[in-house]
Amino acid sequence: MKTISILFLAVSCLCITSCKFNINYPGGIEGEGDVISERFDLKSFKNLELERGWEVIIIPSSTNYMLVEANENLFEALEFEIDSGTLKIGASKSIGKAEAKLITLYFSENLERLEVSSGVKLTSLDDLIFKNLIMELSSGSNVELSLELKSLNLQTSSGSVASLSLNSDDLSVQSSSGSMVSIEANSITTTASASSGSSITLRGETNQLDVNSSSGSGINSKNFEANNVVAKASSGSSISIYPLERLEANSSSGGSISYYNTPSENLIVNESNSGGSIKLKR
Repeated sequence: MKTISILFLAVSCLCITSCKFNINYPGGIEGEGDVISERFDLKSFKNLELERGWEVIIIPSSTNYMLVEANENLFEALEFEIDSGTLKIGASKSIGKAEAKLITLYFSENLERLEVSSGVKLTSLDDLIFKNLIMELSSGSNVELSLELKSLNLQTSSGSVASLSLNSDDLSVQSSSGSMVSIEANSITTTASASSGSSITLRGETNQLDVNSSSGSGINSKNFEANNVVAKASSGSSISIYPLERLEANSSSGGSISYYNTPSENLIVNESNSGGSIKLKR
């Protein structure tokens, strides 16, 4: 790990294995000074961790580098390092208002894990093609991406927001702690679990859908056509679904399930005596 002074930032191209900018701030940082741009060349990485309020655009490329466009003082706060195949980008303190705080990240490897936290906004200009991706969002982060991949495991918490469109074989979503997920998907198997006041909205189609909600959360998949559905709602949560062939629904403790189509082959409904409800709606 190296600590690099701001004077060295005048060099527009750095080739690094592991480097880090580290200037201590007493509180959050707001952008000050002129907006400047710098390029930093990077070694290869398979995992990406983003934090502390940057706006980040990721773009597939034949080489690995990032372009930073930000107010002058934010370069003093910029921190990044590559460690064991993981690129970590953050800041010494959380970044607030700024005329510019943009990082455009070009990458050549297939990403396997993406972690976004602490108010980072992540987008891409193109469809992103991956194999198997684990995505973890937390602490007010906001992610908007279009994906083509074999499998996606998405975990959201702490007020984070995810807006995705994707094609995949396997889709797994777990949301908690007030996070919000909106996905338009074409998938073979889909699993969605919501808890602690979080919400998941699904649109598109799937063959197999397993949904589970609890603790005041909600899953809205009435515009997500599924051949086979297994749904469980409890503790004041709600689920809406659109089953085509088979539905097994279980509700308890004030949980509610609404299904917007009568399945053609099999319908199993289990309402507990603790206030759960399961209803057909049109």
